[in-house]
Amino acid sequence: MPPSNEKDRKEASAKASPFQVVIDATKSKTALTLFVTNPKNYAFVASAAVSILATVYIAFHVSCDLGSFGARTEFAVFCVGGLWAGTFSSLFTVSIQESINRFRALNGRLEKEIAGLGTEVDKLEETSKQMAKELEQFDDIRKQMESCAADAGVEVTELFKQTTGVFDSMKDVQKQQEYALLRKIAADIEFMDDSEGMTLKEFQRFCVRVPAQYKAILKNHEEETFNEIAGEDHIISYDELGVLFKKLIEDCHPEAGQ
Repeated sequence: MPPSNEKDRKEASAKASPFQVVIDATKSKTALTLFVTNPKNYAFVASAAVSILATVYIAFHVSCDLGSFGARTEFAVFCVGGLWAGTFSSLFTVSIQESINRFRALNGRLEKEIAGLGTEVDKLEETSKQMAKELEQFDDIRKQMESCAADAGVEVTELFKQTTGVFDSMKDVQKQQEYALLRKIAADIEFMDDSEGMTLKEFQRFCVRVPAQYKAILKNHEEETFNEIAGEDHIISYDELGVLFKKLIEDCHPEAGQ
């Protein structure tokens, strides 16, 4: 998952806060006009206008009476305070709805990204399985050819050397594909918390999503393997993941390292 998703969520939250909404609206005449003419803000604009007029009236009244502050003035100030509270409450309600709308949009985009990544992983896994089957068939043919040549007493060393070279090259390609597949799965999981490195919880998710041959190796050993690879910081780094992937591939294809 791209690390920008968490950043987008934080930005959406900041932009939808009540004070940020007001700040953004006062940055330019165009922004202010759009804010005032937005039907969602009518309640706030009307309340703010009444509150400002009431505040100016009270300030003017007190100044004209040379600082007189009687019971009626105190009551009026209390009422104006209530008006301002209602004003910001209406703005807060609008900002909360804006936050909900932004998060819904981000979540929808995130779901599409996850679905797309899952499809890519499935395709890579299917390709890897298909190549493994083809390699098995190729290996069977190679062994049959060697057996027939031995029975017939025919010397075909150069031919088998070339055949083995092609077989080994295909094995290397398969290993590279499986390494890329493991990297892809790890990357999808690693950045779900917007931070580099894989935690134990993320590693356990990784163990669930890997192809069957790797699940068999990791099954019931997730925490033990994690502690062995992660070390004292309890986080598996990019390089440490690379070491793990190579070990897993060698364990699944021991003949490739011979």
